Amino acid sequence: MWISDVNPDHEMTVKNRNKDHHMFQWVAFENRVSPNHLPNDAPKKDVMKELFTTFLPNVDEQAQLVHEFVVLVEQTWTSYIPALSWFKEHLQARIDHRHTQEMKKKTKKVLIMYVLILFNFV
Repeated sequence: MWISDVNPDHEMTVKNRNKDHHMFQWVAFENRVSPNHLPNDAPKKDVMKELFTTFLPNVDEQAQLVHEFVVLVEQTWTSYIPALSWFKEHLQARIDHRHTQEMKKKTKKVLIMYVLILFNFV
């Protein structure tokens, strides 16, 4: 949102008020990964009745998580430490996941709307 006062230097009175200009921009994007398989009417399980250990990663997930952290740290170090920048071409470029193919596609804009509202308080 962009807000501007036309003449902020003059004294504001009941008869002498500023003009306000408000401009809004809305942009909507198409989902590349559809959430339509998720239920809308109710959750799959009651979180309050689920054991907290259900949410802890198992041994395989922990190993995968460590590998992904290593990739992120490698990328960060080679980006911000000039002495390591030569090593960037030898590192894994991205972390692959089950939605990698969908994420490679360009995002489609489905809505762009501009609204300009002028208020004149005279």
